[in-house]
Amino acid sequence: MNMDILGMSHAISVLRAVAPDVGVSHTSWTTWAQQPGFQPIGPLPGEGPPVQLRAHLIIPGVDCRAVVQTVDGRPTVAAAPAFIEIVTSLDPQGLLVSFLGGNEHSVLSLLNPAQPFDFVWPAGHAAPLLAGHQPVSLAVVEAQLLGAIQQTLAQLTMVRARHPGLRIVHVAPPPPQANEARMRDTPEVFGDLIAQHGLMPLSIRLKYYGVYVDLFKRHLAPLGIEVLGPPPGSLDEQGALRDGLTLGCTHGNEAYGALVLQQLRQLA
Repeated sequence: MNMDILGMSHAISVLRAVAPDVGVSHTSWTTWAQQPGFQPIGPLPGEGPPVQLRAHLIIPGVDCRAVVQTVDGRPTVAAAPAFIEIVTSLDPQGLLVSFLGGNEHSVLSLLNPAQPFDFVWPAGHAAPLLAGHQPVSLAVVEAQLLGAIQQTLAQLTMVRARHPGLRIVHVAPPPPQANEARMRDTPEVFGDLIAQHGLMPLSIRLKYYGVYVDLFKRHLAPLGIEVLGPPPGSLDEQGALRDGLTLGCTHGNEAYGALVLQQLRQLA
């Protein structure tokens, strides 16, 4: 069986956990990803039936947009030709593992806003409202996140439309990390913004992440698409990404990728 990995930078830790010499890293992946089509990575590690991994990373600047719209009263999905070409090349008898998107929650929750706010998420994280933070409705946060994930939802809708019988699993990105000093030292593209605005408190970042994953589960379930949350062993007592598994301020490292691989092996 083929297991096709499709996505962006959050897939890199998993690919490197399979084959460190695969030639892809967070500094070189835009060059590696210019190779056409799905690239062979190697066998899926672990005990179980043989599974061959293939990967296609979508680099920034390549138009792979998709949109779900209503035409003549019926929902219709459309996508850029480059994305349709990718979807067409999937193995319909295999398993698609999606790492599409991944930083939507970070873009919205990493930085402190000018007017600090907080919200209650009864279904998940029980953190109380922080003093001095304006309470806002959970519905406002959900609407904000839902707008941010529309692109990924539309892309996955296009995959489902083209491959009605394909098993699809969407992998959530790593949860937020707690070590703010390390985040400031390795800020990725957020360095100037973190220096200017500061970091949103961890309790709020964790709630944002939880609502983000919950929204994916809610909206992908009708499409028959599973959502794979972070490996349980990757979380500290607060629910944040454990020290030793982080890369930069929003990604997981190869050790985190190895834990995700264990989850993928259980799916095969």
